[in-house]
Amino acid sequence: MDPTLDWVAGGLALVTAVMAAAKVWLGWQTRAAVKVSEKEAEATVALGSEARRDRELAIQPVLILGRQGPSIEIKNIGRGPALRARIFLWRKDVLYWSQGYGFAVAAGAIELVTLGGNSSRLGTPDMSNISGEYSPDEDFWAYRLDQLGNALRFNLRTGGPPLVSLPADAQRLPWVAAIEDFG
Repeated sequence: MDPTLDWVAGGLALVTAVMAAAKVWLGWQTRAAVKVSEKEAEATVALGSEARRDRELAIQPVLILGRQGPSIEIKNIGRGPALRARIFLWRKDVLYWSQGYGFAVAAGAIELVTLGGNSSRLGTPDMSNISGEYSPDEDFWAYRLDQLGNALRFNLRTGGPPLVSLPADAQRLPWVAAIEDFG
């Protein structure tokens, strides 16, 4: 055998071994880069969700109960308008509600609402979503949409934070029909 061929074969074997080692090293580096990219993607999604929530809170109306008399005073102390707002009141097992398709309350504004209606409408699909939620402790609600299409339910007696149903929710809460479909 020619000694030159031995050197060439040995050199090729060494180059092949170095290339194999380099491929293994590059594979590990790629794997590490993928893990870092996955963490960055998760952080980006979380940041987007946080930005969306900040935007929602920045334009969210906050409805509170004012004076009560022949008309009920509803105040919007939030930063955004309440669109298609509806008011429901249980009193002595009779349900009263604001008439029409709902009213709008601008940010910082006060709306006087007269309640009408009676329990004879409880059998209709739109009212059954409201009547099933009766509780003596939670008998005065405001339902409304915001600028982003979120449906919110405020308890006007307690003034607590609203219950929210997002348009992207797989299954909207049953009471959303009270402001989306009621007429």
